[in-house]
Amino acid sequence: MEPNLTIFVQIFNFFIGFLLIKNLLLKPAIKYLQDEDRKKDGLSKDISDQEGLLESKVEKKKSTWTKYQQHFKESCPRPIERKVFALEGERMEPEITEISDKQVEQLAQQVKVALVERIEHVRE
Repeated sequence: MEPNLTIFVQIFNFFIGFLLIKNLLLKPAIKYLQDEDRKKDGLSKDISDQEGLLESKVEKKKSTWTKYQQHFKESCPRPIERKVFALEGERMEPEITEISDKQVEQLAQQVKVALVERIEHVRE
């Protein structure tokens, strides 16, 4: 089998076509994909930086909140304990007084009058 000139021309045309496709079509496509990967990596880095910043801010707020709670506990006024001092030898017992039915009715009437006055005031 003798090598024919057309085979060499076809090989030459194949390499020229390969170089054209590689340089004109594939290089821009590869460059575009690499740019997209760089952008994606940059965004991922930005996201991780923002997450770190957010975590630090959350920790700072927690520590500040804890500090404020502690300050409130320390500076909040305490209720005053009432101590009943009895005179020496005296016994302190609560006095129990009974209220008659008439007094209960009078108190109920007074409460009723006061409530009616307030209701009338609200209606106006």
